[in-house]
Amino acid sequence: MRVIVLFITCHFAVSKVQNSHIIGIPNVSTSHGLVFVKIGRELAKRGHNYTLVVPFWQEEILRENGESFTPFDIKAYATEITDRDLENMIMNEVEGKLALAEKIKFWTSICESLMENGDLLDSLRGANLVVCDIASICCAIVADYLDIIRVDLSPSGFTDPYLSFIHNFPSPVAFVPHGTIKFPKKLTFLDRMQNLMLYFLGYVMHELVLIPPFDRLWRSKVNNSSFSSLSEVFESSGLLLIANDFALEFPRPLGAHVKIVGPILPDPPKPLSQETETFVTQGHPQDLVLVSFGTVLSNFKSDFVETIAHGLANVSAKVIWKHKGQHPHSIGETIRIVNWMKQNDLLGHPSTKVFLTHGGLNSILEGAYHGTPMVVLPLFGDQSANAMKVYEAGIGVVIEL
Repeated sequence: MRVIVLFITCHFAVSKVQNSHIIGIPNVSTSHGLVFVKIGRELAKRGHNYTLVVPFWQEEILRENGESFTPFDIKAYATEITDRDLENMIMNEVEGKLALAEKIKFWTSICESLMENGDLLDSLRGANLVVCDIASICCAIVADYLDIIRVDLSPSGFTDPYLSFIHNFPSPVAFVPHGTIKFPKKLTFLDRMQNLMLYFLGYVMHELVLIPPFDRLWRSKVNNSSFSSLSEVFESSGLLLIANDFALEFPRPLGAHVKIVGPILPDPPKPLSQETETFVTQGHPQDLVLVSFGTVLSNFKSDFVETIAHGLANVSAKVIWKHKGQHPHSIGETIRIVNWMKQNDLLGHPSTKVFLTHGGLNSILEGAYHGTPMVVLPLFGDQSANAMKVYEAGIGVVIEL
């Protein structure tokens, strides 16, 4: 029996939309801010007006890191919360000392600061679209306040299990690990029961603990909403964009409204500065190791820093280590400690042989994009799950604290 398959292509005239006003509201971490900066540049190239809305201190950090906002506008709002408060909160989470109430107060305080800035919000009225970082609950409140269509973006990937019940798509316990360090192909019945319990626990925590403070804020600030609850506001987004790739993600079913857009930050490498290029290519050794533990944490304990420095001193390669905190007592001439580095460009340099990373998704995707082997030292959040995927893909090794 022969089967003939016909592919029929229909061509429709599609008008090119330009000159739209699009707002981007990222979560307050620098890595998420960098994603929204790049989105702004691309939208500006395509003829749209783009406004990035961030706390004043995030604007300063992005500018310090060499980010130019020339192609688009940036509007910063005042808040009593600072980047140091963010770092302290995450470090407490790393050390297991963070109270949930403290974490919720942190995020609601930032949102309240934005919602009280009437002049800024009024200047955004009439915009056509809001791109919301899914990690920013406040962005959904702003979109409802301005009565503007919203698209959600997850720079952190699937963030199991939260995205699945926020955006109503399946999250099977049979092979999607929620908090477990076991690999999917090794999951037992008890592992799957653990996944199921973690899923329900996450749902209960989200609906009964995390959402109520924001729901009260939403009710006090949004007077003419067509929704009865903040949970309904969340469900009103018709499109969810996930910045990930199935080369580093486990297979799973998706809703029709969920679109995998691939990594956003990785790019072909640009030339390094002359000083950095000289350090990397001149003299011996010729190989390079990159070390970075993310864009937020810097106040690591001295014993952790000294341990890392001691290990790097025994590596027969040059090292560029992004570290803003207290420097180790002694470092060799082959180790350079910097406050910031062009990570994407260095990962794409032919001399770079290994990337020691905390396992943030943006770093993982940049490393995979450039084919750089990784050593992953997960610290908090989704980093353990990301490390597991790197190991499963065969492009790195994992070190557990």
